Amino acid sequence: MLAAFCVDTVNIFCIKLGSSIRQPLAVPKCLVFCLRVLFPVSAYFKMAVVGCPVGKCFTLTWKLENMSYCWQKNEEPLRSPIFVVDALEGTRWTLSLYPRGFEDGNYIGYFLDRDADCSRADDIEIDYVLSFAAADGSALQESKVIKRAMPKGKGFGWANFVTTEEVFVRNRSRFLPDDTLTARCRMWRSDGKTTENGQIYARTRLGVESRSAVWNIDDFSHLEPYKVISFPINSTTGNKELMNLDLYLTGGQKFEKMLHFKLTARDPRINMSTIQLSLLDNAGGKTERVKGEVWFNVPEKLHRQLTFQTTRNRLMDAKDVYLPNDVLSVLCECTFSTGVVVQEIEAARYGDKDSIPGQPFANLADELSVLKKNLRSSLEEGFMSDVKLKAKTCSFPAHKVILSARSPVFKAMFSSDMRESMCDSVDIRDMDDETVRRMLQFIYTDDVVDLEWSSASDLYEAADRYEVLTLKEKCSSYLKANLRPSNACAALLLADLHHDEGLKRVVQDFILKHSWEVINSDEWKQMMETDLKLAAETMYLEFKE
Repeated sequence: MLAAFCVDTVNIFCIKLGSSIRQPLAVPKCLVFCLRVLFPVSAYFKMAVVGCPVGKCFTLTWKLENMSYCWQKNEEPLRSPIFVVDALEGTRWTLSLYPRGFEDGNYIGYFLDRDADCSRADDIEIDYVLSFAAADGSALQESKVIKRAMPKGKGFGWANFVTTEEVFVRNRSRFLPDDTLTARCRMWRSDGKTTENGQIYARTRLGVESRSAVWNIDDFSHLEPYKVISFPINSTTGNKELMNLDLYLTGGQKFEKMLHFKLTARDPRINMSTIQLSLLDNAGGKTERVKGEVWFNVPEKLHRQLTFQTTRNRLMDAKDVYLPNDVLSVLCECTFSTGVVVQEIEAARYGDKDSIPGQPFANLADELSVLKKNLRSSLEEGFMSDVKLKAKTCSFPAHKVILSARSPVFKAMFSSDMRESMCDSVDIRDMDDETVRRMLQFIYTDDVVDLEWSSASDLYEAADRYEVLTLKEKCSSYLKANLRPSNACAALLLADLHHDEGLKRVVQDFILKHSWEVINSDEWKQMMETDLKLAAETMYLEFKE
């Protein structure tokens, strides 16, 4: 039998024989199911039991949520909750992950550590395997079997387990579904005396918050070069400054004046932030956009500068569009990390026993399917809806709580002082009806079907705008799988516009592989006229490699 319990403020999990199961917190099953759909984390319970190379073993499956917002610098780890395994003489263990490298910043480090505060045997000999798993439980990256005599306070593993590019860029959709990394460790006694299978499911969630506000810059045409003006990014209550955004112009009388922005953290809890700035036209529509990432605990990246390609002179030439009453409007959208907010053991199994009494793991997938069906019905019928999304010609009833759970942008809209938080509608008339319908269907059910190139491209843009990252990754995967010489230029422009380096590199590789067909196409000639820099960058890769 298994027993799960907490000691003081640390999550410790013990595997014990002859004990009953005890949960630290009882949560209604219906609420668990709702949260699993509204806050998707690639359900643990649908994951297959993974076999061990020899006989019986203990398996820890550790989910790390919001992995893109980890702030750790080189040689700085993320650690799992502590777990205790009585089958291994009551020893205490943790997994340690180095997202920005243990030694080389191009690789993720991954280790199994034995806790130093342990009164058990000084050394214990075990075999273990470390892996990163896909949503279905299959191994995406796996170490060989490691045989070690593990002393107290020591850890062993792989400094160069997998490249950061593989996880965060090239195969992001597989390694990070819903921005969640699944790390797994299987371990057993080297003497073969592990008598039963044990499984623990642990979770670490990095806190992520979003803010969105419009910065109206008055008297813009008279702003002097290098004079800094500032805009505070406040908490939802407005009484605390979280970050500060500075704007200054560069250039003299003979040079174009460029718009530069830099972000600084005021709240010490904020470790890392993504930021997107969008120029707004006189109708409130987004035009040019720039994106960036800032790690505030890394001195050399303390201030991250963002620069628009559009200059002040160009904005003044189109002042009727961009400068009504000499006011430039910039939409500032930030999503930032505030540290570890959840560190817990979620569930356990030993033999045929679950840590959720009366709830077999196999039934959860069926019940989630029923819940998704009910959510789809709520969307289609508009039952108890409290907001409408107004697309080009149609309005779609929806629920603020569900939109907020799936999209940081909607969450910011409905929880800040933005106009949408006070209204019962959101105006997105620049998006066609079918794209909005498909996006809502995915938000409510996690399903997207019958994609074609045009619909996938439109849905990709919508997902990027509202930061529905899983949908964006699904659309990106479709575009990658359906590249043709006739659509490669469109895909390249799309990836570049949305700063999607993973998609961009795949498209560039495709273009170089099919260079004769692409470069002789009308689409390439048109891109040479509209974005010569991007075309040159792509061709440079041929000679660079």
